[in-house]
Amino acid sequence: VVRLLIRAIIFDYYGVMCPWITPILSRKISKQFGIKYNKNVLDEVEKLLDLMDDNSITFYEYWRRLKAKFKNQNVRLSEHQKIWKECTLKLELWAEMKKVTERLRKFGYKVSLLSNVNRIMAKYNRIKGRYKIFKSAFLSYEIGLKKPSPSIFHYVLKNLNLKPTECIFVDDKESYLKGAKAVGIRTILFRNINQLK
Repeated sequence: VVRLLIRAIIFDYYGVMCPWITPILSRKISKQFGIKYNKNVLDEVEKLLDLMDDNSITFYEYWRRLKAKFKNQNVRLSEHQKIWKECTLKLELWAEMKKVTERLRKFGYKVSLLSNVNRIMAKYNRIKGRYKIFKSAFLSYEIGLKKPSPSIFHYVLKNLNLKPTECIFVDDKESYLKGAKAVGIRTILFRNINQLK
């Protein structure tokens, strides 16, 4: 019998530690641009956020594309930045997930974060001290890589100084788990807190 020794639990952020921010932001964007909120709006916003997560586009380029897509040149950048700030600052960590991470740390696990996130959202998360509960916070915009690329998981393993078999990665997106599995990391698809426990 081979005993697997797990040393680190690596968590995704949005959708695991707190609600998924894209629908919240997309609803605010719909209202600001005077358009009806639907799946198309959500998909378009998600595509643009994804491009910012590894610095493929700047916030200004995101803004330029957003105005062109939703055909409204009247919304001011400063007004739009306010809804980003409001949405990100209001999005609190789930209390139960915070307890889970604290308990895991107490038992000696390296509890880390791996998040596809852009510079602005990360800035507000830092202001609120949300990354402090993790031993390490690996943020895509800082690394220049994003999930599900196996390269970002190699980067995390190197920085944690651990083997893939010593880690578990938790994410709510099945597609993101594929990158972890490709490098040999065990995974958990997050559905809810009770299922995770």
